[in-house]
Amino acid sequence: MRFKGKYIIWGIVLCVITVSCKQNKNSVTNMDYTTVAIDPKKALNEVNMSDIFSKVDYIPLETNDKHLIGAIDQILVYKDRLYLLDRFKTKSVFCYSKDGKFLYQIDKQGTGPGEYIVIYNISIDHDNDRLLLYTGHAVLEYDMYGNYVKTHNFDIWSHSFTYIGNNRTAFYGDYTANTEYEKENMTPNLFITENYKVIHTGLYFRSTVNTRALIGLHNNFSNDFSGTVSFLNAYDDTVYHLTPNAVKRAYYIDFGSMKKSKSYYALLYSPTATIEAVNDNNDYCNITAMTETETCLYFGYNHRHIYHFVFYCKDTGKIIDVCHDYSNDESGGRFSPIRDDIHNIRFVEPYFTDGHSFYGFVEAYEIAEKKESVTDPEMKKKIENLSEDDNPVIVVMTPK
Repeated sequence: MRFKGKYIIWGIVLCVITVSCKQNKNSVTNMDYTTVAIDPKKALNEVNMSDIFSKVDYIPLETNDKHLIGAIDQILVYKDRLYLLDRFKTKSVFCYSKDGKFLYQIDKQGTGPGEYIVIYNISIDHDNDRLLLYTGHAVLEYDMYGNYVKTHNFDIWSHSFTYIGNNRTAFYGDYTANTEYEKENMTPNLFITENYKVIHTGLYFRSTVNTRALIGLHNNFSNDFSGTVSFLNAYDDTVYHLTPNAVKRAYYIDFGSMKKSKSYYALLYSPTATIEAVNDNNDYCNITAMTETETCLYFGYNHRHIYHFVFYCKDTGKIIDVCHDYSNDESGGRFSPIRDDIHNIRFVEPYFTDGHSFYGFVEAYEIAEKKESVTDPEMKKKIENLSEDDNPVIVVMTPK
């Protein structure tokens, strides 16, 4: 798919590929995309973090009473800084150096210039060095020192967005009824804008979809600001790559006999369907999270109440698929079948990336209570002054 002026020519050729795999399945790449074949029945029950990552590092965030983070909903890594979104509790953006030193906080709730009611997500305009806050029907532009610059208004409603490059942004609708862009009762899920004017719409769905039966994505844009954005569309087993000039199919996740069928998709359009009927009572797999580094694709998927963590190594084609049944889990979702044999803390799902490493976070108390068991001298020095009431700790996981 290529942009030409304000239009796109769609040119994906779909191929059927038969593959054989080890440690669940390997992948086969053709000129158009890579097929990653998964057999959920062969997933592992436990692996060590050292089997996946060559290094795991921790960044304690400077804590003071004026700048307490309630929760971390998004992490951006750009140049020598970390940008953290706390969407619901403080409704703020926090900026830190990469060694955890506090730099500034954007906390401007209201209805005036540069103010917002809610921040849905954030991105970086890497062409002009601008921090972008998506607030619903507008993007607020700040400089990299936290100063408000201007507001960009537009007429689409979306769940999330990201800057692609060359003054172009991508917005994900999450099956929202953007009626102005409907075509013959079909609504787009993907919007590409240039200077915040829509130049392309794609990934159409029928407007009669039952949104009450759908579950949103944890993370569907993965952007390291190198010129390519990874994108996941809900209830779609495809990972796309977006560039300023193209939208292409990058990976197809083939679940074999557990891939979604026509009857499954019919449920999405049934007015009486429930979330349980769509997601819990079918023998199908559904991808709910994705992020990508230069060497590794990570995605998480559900099979009924069983959640799978999958790491696909691009160089070797090796796949590690490890799962846990959370239906009877008493850990509050904190248990992971990926055992931390490096620092004996716990694995956190890698929702974010800088292109080289995955990023996540862990609450300070989870590390503080294990200080005595940490033996690595470098790690011990980093956390020696950490208290259980401190801001969350950023986890940096570098895949092998």
